[in-house]
Amino acid sequence: MDKYILVAQRLEEIRSELEKLGLWNVERPDDEAFTSDIPFNMNTMEFHEWLRFVMIETFNTVLENRAPLPQNVKIFPYATEVYRNRIGEYKGLLKAIYNFDLVFEQR
Repeated sequence: MDKYILVAQRLEEIRSELEKLGLWNVERPDDEAFTSDIPFNMNTMEFHEWLRFVMIETFNTVLENRAPLPQNVKIFPYATEVYRNRIGEYKGLLKAIYNFDLVFEQR
């Protein structure tokens, strides 16, 4: 399967899980929140905001332009840390993120 199609499918799974959790239709953070140089913008936005407004939007742009995909993506380890006390509630989202990371392990 075309890797771009697979990435698009996995992004849709993440979006769907965020929607189920009520975390998709959130207000966009202020522009200042996007200037962070800390991974996942953890000092300026919530993880679900980063997923929605940084990761998904960035990958959608990459897909639209058929730009090169990154070689390695590791979002799942941080996601498990963020939701470590709510694994049951966020199980679907964590699985979607895990599956997203797996796409980039395939050669």
